[in-house]
Amino acid sequence: MNSRAMHSFIFAGVAAVTLLCTSHNAQAIEMSVAVLGINQVDFTSRVKLGHMVTARTYMISVAAGGTLRVSCPSTFTGTIEAQNSAPQTGIPPNVLSVEVPAGWLPAERELPGFNNVPGGTTLTCAYYWTAVAKEAMYSLGASGSSLPIGGDAYTRSDTVTFEMYQPGSGGDKSNGCIH
Repeated sequence: MNSRAMHSFIFAGVAAVTLLCTSHNAQAIEMSVAVLGINQVDFTSRVKLGHMVTARTYMISVAAGGTLRVSCPSTFTGTIEAQNSAPQTGIPPNVLSVEVPAGWLPAERELPGFNNVPGGTTLTCAYYWTAVAKEAMYSLGASGSSLPIGGDAYTRSDTVTFEMYQPGSGGDKSNGCIH
């Protein structure tokens, strides 16, 4: 058998294996996002927050992560920002879950400047989140031809609103209101 016929045979075999391995799903990478209940902690300046990004692929390598930003419509308050991402290489199916922010969820973070908000004020704040999943791309080929597989990416973002209440100066933390 000559070398040209041998290379064509090898390329056809690699292409067949590639098609079989990638026929699991029309989109090779899947991503899900679980946003936790975002809320104020006991009328303080602390906020419970976070989301989990889970990526699944039939490729060997995958990366997942995301960002978050909390802001309130007040000149007194700052923002809370965080991000996290991680890569993973493993035997397919490859599943990776990443916490945003890094660590135990739900996370608690201090909203800067909230203690300066006048008593009796309710702020409608926003939790802006993003999530990203990306799989590795490989190129299989022979005889000067190549077939790329993988390399898909998926991105999502959204906003969750929640309220922050600054208690009045009296001893009643809720000022008679349920929040």
